[in-house]
Amino acid sequence: MTIGKTIYHLRKKHNLTQKQLADLLGITYQAVSNRELGKNNPDLDQIKRMTIIFDVSADLLLGLEHPADSAD
Repeated sequence: MTIGKTIYHLRKKHNLTQKQLADLLGITYQAVSNRELGKNNPDLDQIKRMTIIFDVSADLLLGLEHPADSAD
């Protein structure tokens, strides 16, 4: 799964809109949309923030770990 699809699924799982996630990350909702669509990737600071927001590892967020492998 791409990082964009992972962000999308985690955002939906946490019942967040793109605007709400954008506000938590300090970016625009368009930037969230672009990340979910794979047009660009989050920077390291945003990845760190998303691991906290979604309570997941960076490995899961980056697609290095599958959700079934995690203690979710």
